[in-house]
Amino acid sequence: MKLSKQDEATLFLQELALHVVGILGRKVEYAQVFAESSLEVRREAVNGVHRATMVEPRQGIGCLVYQAGSWRYRSFRPGALDEIGGWVSGCDVKSRTFPTVMRTQVNALPVEFQSHPDGQARFFENHVLRNFAVADSWNTSVAHTDETVRRRSEVRHQREGRWYRGLSRWLGSPDRLSSPAAGAAELVQTARERALAAARARSWGRQCSTVVFEKSAGAGLLHELLGHALEGDNAAMESPYTRQLLKGETIPQILTVRDDPSILNGYGSYRFDDEGQAGKGHYMVAAGECSPLSSIRSSWATERPSTGNGRRQDYRYPAIPRASNTVVEAGGEGDESILTPDRQGTLVVGCLGAGEINMATGEFVFSALDSYFLTADGEREPVRDASLVGNAIQVLQKLEAVGREAATENITCGKQGQYIGVGLSSPRMRFAKLDWTAA
Repeated sequence: MKLSKQDEATLFLQELALHVVGILGRKVEYAQVFAESSLEVRREAVNGVHRATMVEPRQGIGCLVYQAGSWRYRSFRPGALDEIGGWVSGCDVKSRTFPTVMRTQVNALPVEFQSHPDGQARFFENHVLRNFAVADSWNTSVAHTDETVRRRSEVRHQREGRWYRGLSRWLGSPDRLSSPAAGAAELVQTARERALAAARARSWGRQCSTVVFEKSAGAGLLHELLGHALEGDNAAMESPYTRQLLKGETIPQILTVRDDPSILNGYGSYRFDDEGQAGKGHYMVAAGECSPLSSIRSSWATERPSTGNGRRQDYRYPAIPRASNTVVEAGGEGDESILTPDRQGTLVVGCLGAGEINMATGEFVFSALDSYFLTADGEREPVRDASLVGNAIQVLQKLEAVGREAATENITCGKQGQYIGVGLSSPRMRFAKLDWTAA
């Protein structure tokens, strides 16, 4: 049977990874080779006018070795594979010409742009075709291809000399582009409604109130508070914050969080991680106990198997422990009862934005987007530029309720200069008396 161009490319990568790891493996205690031939197409339109198309091919191999008690990593472009011999003495590898990854589906991808009459609408599309193979000296050999499309809209609305912003996004595969939710008009309209709501919001100042995180937003919070702290390399640093998490007795029993790369159409989903380990669900939080995510390198000292969470941006970077899809499992409370306002009112957060957490102390600040304040009378008042502040351990202990029905979201997450896709899934969640501010 004749192989397709795509299958030929994947087979080439697998054979190359096996060839190079076979040479390296004779000189070092452990060798791992990640070979990649991928293509990303980024498109942008402003107010319905196509402004830019950027095409970025990524081709090369990344080599990880363990030798004489230390780890080393280096990447090589296709024409520089013969430099491996100068990196690990005695390894003779010839340079190769990688097969093309251009595909008609990528170049001819239809994009529907939507103009915006009362402000500025920007529309972005990222189409990624990723081919990779990984092999190591433990007889791992995996090759895989995946393809994703991510669409985002940002609308800026001007009122009385001030600009207000709304965002929306969609993730899927090329065969799901006909979905109504994927349309540019729908994404722009959603972002526009959020920008208009922000323009109507009043100043709130400093507040302390019950906070409800809408579906998927709670997973965003827990990804930041728990997910990064429970990545194997961060957990191994044994900061006061991570030590407190790992000793248990700090997490409410009603909270169960798992990392799950097997979710259908999740932004962090995969069959195999970037070290060739099978993707499988792993409970990060269950029954009040925490368990870190690991890669091969982070689990080396513990002599425990990797949890299958070695991920990388591309061949230029080593795989490090990263989340795939952060999933908060369903609780026992109904969605409507979670939203019942108390006498002081409730902040309802639609989406978590940018922020940071101090891994030594657990102190954090994160922006809350698409939010409103639910008064004691049931009125909804828009909130803009809200920021949540606090200590992670204290906030986790204030979790009061977890709903039954979840929703999903997709985010781009950065760590050590690497940006990857992460999926979020959670029901509504209610926390008692959190500190927040809003302009």
